[in-house]
Amino acid sequence: MNTPLLILLVLIAIGGGVYYYISLRPGSKSSLKESYSEGLDLLVSGQRKEAYQHFKTIVQHDTNNVKAYIKLGQVIREGGNPTQALKIHKNLTIRSKITTFEKIELHKNLSLDYADLGNLENAISEAENILNLNKTSEWALSHLIDFYKKKENWGKASEYLHQYQEVTKTQDSHLVGLYKIQEGRIALKNKEFQKSRELLEDSLKIDSDLSSGYLFLGNSFADESEIAYKKAMDIDDKEFQTQDEKQEYVEFVQLAKQQLARAIPMWVQFTERESEQSWLVLPKIKDALFALNRFNEIEEVLKKILKNDADNVDAISSLADFYNQKGSRKEAIDMISFAIEKEPDSLIANVIRLKLSTYKGDLNEVRKDCDNLISLFMKEVYQQMNSHNVKGDIDWLEKNSPKGTSIQA
Repeated sequence: MNTPLLILLVLIAIGGGVYYYISLRPGSKSSLKESYSEGLDLLVSGQRKEAYQHFKTIVQHDTNNVKAYIKLGQVIREGGNPTQALKIHKNLTIRSKITTFEKIELHKNLSLDYADLGNLENAISEAENILNLNKTSEWALSHLIDFYKKKENWGKASEYLHQYQEVTKTQDSHLVGLYKIQEGRIALKNKEFQKSRELLEDSLKIDSDLSSGYLFLGNSFADESEIAYKKAMDIDDKEFQTQDEKQEYVEFVQLAKQQLARAIPMWVQFTERESEQSWLVLPKIKDALFALNRFNEIEEVLKKILKNDADNVDAISSLADFYNQKGSRKEAIDMISFAIEKEPDSLIANVIRLKLSTYKGDLNEVRKDCDNLISLFMKEVYQQMNSHNVKGDIDWLEKNSPKGTSIQA
């Protein structure tokens, strides 16, 4: 081998060694970068233990690698230890040399750490820190919606939903209306009746198809009526009443009747729009009309429902019960037979048929109806226990929350 060739081979060997030492040796920038990428891939694929080892190795060789520290904490949190993850992430907040991207990723993880620990206030604060850095962060907006929903602060959730839809250039009036209904329900729960009704009316202005708005509007009038009635009864129970108390009694009774009367058309609207769920309000309508000495109007209301929905078994059954109470027993029996023929498993129809059977005096028929009713009841309970179907507007709300949120059904 001649001398020039030998020198060339030696130089190649030395160059390769230098390249390995600088670029490919464990702990070099190139190998750490490659290890970080592999760690991300493992994290995405759910291989947390392997990802943990990659990120741990990186921070051991490079203590200034903020990204790796953030991901190390994330792996630990997702592995079920948010307390330790929070410690790691909080230690990074004192770092001075940290990019805007790293700050955002850090606040994301701190927010999720706090959320996993049940500290929603701090979770919200960290998500808001992201908005201070990036006002259009879809991640921050969607998680703020989620956090405020969990706190049942639907007013703030609605604010952030509005921002989220502006940022994403989307408009879902049905979802906005549902949030407004939830605000109304919270106000109703707190007995803020006027505020509740204003919010529920707003929901219907946003989306007129939100039938549940009518249900809760009716409930708000009925609940206020109930409170006024109880106040009147408290005065009436007193052995001696002042003149002022007598006047208050009259005013409370009038208010109770007035608000109960206002509930009825709201519930009727609900049944007309949601005939399959009319069972939710038919007993309320009947009780309200009875309390207002308007019992005969029940027939008119039920016929109005059946005019729009001739196959509404709940309404048919309720009408049969009305005819029975009027003494028109044959008409009631024919009607309830017709209802059960349409829907053999209807609980309300079978209950009323049992009630009618007692008038016939046929003990065997009564027993048969009782057995059938028990069977239906147990079937219904079993279905409820094993049902995973999403039903109703409120469940729809959870299913259709903005992308990126972790919503509990």
